[in-house]
Amino acid sequence: MIKLIRSVLLILILASVGIAQEVTTLHLEKSLPIDGITFKEGKLYTFSGYGGKQVNQIDLKNGQVHLVADNILAGIAGVFDEENNLYVSTYTAEGAVFKISADTIVSRVANTKGGAAGIAMDDEGNVYTSIYGPFQNESDEIYKISPDGKVELFAKGNGIDAPIGLVFNEKGELFVANSKNGNILKIDKNGKVSSFAELGAAEGYFATGHIVYKNGVFYASGNHHHKIFKISKTGEVSVLVGAGIPGNKDGDLEEATFNVPNGMAINDDGTILYVVNGGGGGNSSVRIINLKSIKK
Repeated sequence: MIKLIRSVLLILILASVGIAQEVTTLHLEKSLPIDGITFKEGKLYTFSGYGGKQVNQIDLKNGQVHLVADNILAGIAGVFDEENNLYVSTYTAEGAVFKISADTIVSRVANTKGGAAGIAMDDEGNVYTSIYGPFQNESDEIYKISPDGKVELFAKGNGIDAPIGLVFNEKGELFVANSKNGNILKIDKNGKVSSFAELGAAEGYFATGHIVYKNGVFYASGNHHHKIFKISKTGEVSVLVGAGIPGNKDGDLEEATFNVPNGMAINDDGTILYVVNGGGGGNSSVRIINLKSIKK
C-alpha cells in the first residue's frame, strides 16, 4: 500500500512539473481589436488597426486593459524611444506617424504616404515606416523620418512588395517582411536591398505580417500560413509553432495552433514571445510562447 501511494505521488509530481505549457493564452478583461503590439517594461501596448482608434496598455500579470489614447485612427504598430515616447504608424490616406509622450500627449510627427504599416527606430532616433499601400494595389516603399520631422524615401522596389513588418538588428540593418509573398528582405544603412529569407506564399492573401528580433533570432508571424516562423541570423527558416491548420489550441509547440497570427512582440531578455491571434479582428487574443526551453 505504501509503495502504491509513493508511486501515485511520484506520478503527480512529475505531472505537475511538466504541466507548464509552451503556448498559452493571455486572458484579457475585455475583447479588443488588435493589429500590432509592442512590449515595454513588463506591459504590452496594442494598436487597434484599420477602423479603430485606440492604443491600449495590457498588464501581463492580470490581463487588465488601460486606455492610453483613443484618437489615433487605424494605428498598426508602435515603437518606443529612449525617453518612453511611443511612435505609432497608421494605415490612413496620409500614412501619418503619431507620437504619444510619456504623459500621454498625442502629437502628429509627420505624414508619409498612404497605407503606412510597420514601424521601427534606429539608434539615432530616426523612425522608419513600411508603406503597405491600398489593398490589392500595394506599395514597395520604406520611408524614413528624422528626429526633426524630415521625411524621405529610404528604399523602394528591389523585391519590396506590400511590406508590413520592420525590425532592426544590432548592426543597424533593417529587415522587412513582405506580406504577400512571404519574403524577408535586408536593407543596409545606405538603403541597399537584398534578399534574406523566404517563408513562401500562403493559400490566403497574407503570407506574413509582423517580425521581431532578439539575441540573433528573428520571429515572423505567418498570417495565412497559421504558423510562427523562426529565422536564424543567416536566414535559415524553420517553423517554431503551428501546423498550418487554423485554431486556438494551447499546449506544447508540437500541438498548439494559431489562427491568422499577426502582431508580435518579445520581452527584453528574449524568453517570451507575444503573438496576436485572430488577424486583427475584434475577437483578437494574445498568445504567449515560452522560448526558454527552445534550443537556438
